[in-house]
Amino acid sequence: MGRLGRFAAGAAAVLGFCVATTLGNGARAGTLFSDPYGVGAPDVLGPPADFDIQSLELTLTTSSLAIQVRMNYHDGDTTLAPFSEPGTSFAGSQLSVGDILIQGHSNLWAIPLVPSGAGGIGIGGYALMGPIAVDAPITRGQVLPGNMYRVTGSFTAGQALGVGAAADLRAGEAVWGTGGNLGVASPDYPGYLPVVTSLGGPEIAIALNISTDQAFYNDLSHGYRIHFASTTCACDVLDGAVPEPAGLGLLGMGLLAALVRRRI
Repeated sequence: MGRLGRFAAGAAAVLGFCVATTLGNGARAGTLFSDPYGVGAPDVLGPPADFDIQSLELTLTTSSLAIQVRMNYHDGDTTLAPFSEPGTSFAGSQLSVGDILIQGHSNLWAIPLVPSGAGGIGIGGYALMGPIAVDAPITRGQVLPGNMYRVTGSFTAGQALGVGAAADLRAGEAVWGTGGNLGVASPDYPGYLPVVTSLGGPEIAIALNISTDQAFYNDLSHGYRIHFASTTCACDVLDGAVPEPAGLGLLGMGLLAALVRRRI
């Protein structure tokens, strides 16, 4: 996958994907990024019923973006409520689902799936400026879940949870977008609240629909990269690219490597 590895500072997920085809009306067929349950070395850190990703499907047209996620989340909790994981190096932190991060030709985009929290343990949003230290979780502001924001970087699992590297999390993986318009009530592209349904047992489906425009389509239509962490401990991560033409990413995937450098 070439430079795609820069999304992942920790263990890489085993990932397969079906490349989209361009349709006559300027739309793209849905592109499926697959991370099958139980595949990888390791596929998921910790209980699979809490963290495991199965797939993410992205459908792009000149006026909309639709995303479908299948994953296990905290024993099938369709409210996507934050939770703690006793007995771990991050047991004192609340976990929540990560932002969907999309690197287009010229911009990095973040889609929070849940509103932000209080007290320094965030659930999607942006981070205030300032130094970030171990045991100092990021303070985050308000965002609109299911909406899309142009961002300038991201924060890692270790930064979001305020913990150092350990064997039970992927501390170096990006989990939240930061900078740009995050934290502002008006997103770059409005969307509906995520629709979360149970698929039985711990598995849930998350459906997102966002109104976009030709400019966003142009940013992705020649290729893009996508990154999604199941939770803020990044105990499972999905990465993909469609396709990877020369020159993709004027911001460069150095952005998503630099996105962990605490800068807004």
